Amino acid sequence: MKFNYGVCIGIDQLDRIEKMAELGYNFAETGFAAMAEASEAQIDAFGKALRANGMTCASCNGFMPGSIKTCGPDMDDAKIKDYLERNFERSAKLGFKSVIFGSGGSRQVPEGYDRERAKADIMHFLGDLVVPVVKQYDITIGIEELRAEETNIINTCAEAWEYITAINDPHIKLLVDLYHVAVMGTPVEELRRYKGYVSHVHIASPSNGRIYPLPTDGDDALYRQFYDILEEIGYEAKNVSLEGSCGDDFNDTITKSIAYLKSIEK
Repeated sequence: MKFNYGVCIGIDQLDRIEKMAELGYNFAETGFAAMAEASEAQIDAFGKALRANGMTCASCNGFMPGSIKTCGPDMDDAKIKDYLERNFERSAKLGFKSVIFGSGGSRQVPEGYDRERAKADIMHFLGDLVVPVVKQYDITIGIEELRAEETNIINTCAEAWEYITAINDPHIKLLVDLYHVAVMGTPVEELRRYKGYVSHVHIASPSNGRIYPLPTDGDDALYRQFYDILEEIGYEAKNVSLEGSCGDDFNDTITKSIAYLKSIEK
């Protein structure tokens, strides 16, 4: 399977786009919550830079800021609705069709708060507050499994799957981040369970400080197995975002990373 490659960059990192295009990257991924703080001019400039280089904004990460809670006693439906409506209205012109719900700070379960109630809160957030808005824009939310160091709920794909199946709406799917999958000890083979439900993919080395994949990571077998399974389950979007660390030299790392990843495609 041949993939489309992107890199996660800030809304203000326009200087990186030309190099990405030169190397054969297809898209950029930027922060959704960050756009709520950006000016209209910044959003327009980002889109203009992408178009000028024949690229798109295929996806956005960082769905919810930590200041807006999606579970717990401080969850505020009105605040969430206002944020969603305003930010989608401002940013949807970039054309992205995938937004990633990692947002560890937003969904962190407060100490002493009942976990079943927290799950119900997140279910309500996704099913009752998010779905009606994203349907207007035909955008899919990918629930991201995050390692336990980043949040205390939805740490595995299996946990994310509980919400996906309970909500049962085509706009709520799964974001697979190979770094978190590996760190949490999930066998890559488990991903076969989610055929038809993977909306987007993140990749970084679990062995080499979460740097973008390089042939020197020691993770070659893992990357190859991951690619084999994505092909086996018919990963429809075919979009893969480098999400993690670029090390000391962004240009050098993204140059080596895309060459390496393309070399292991089939």
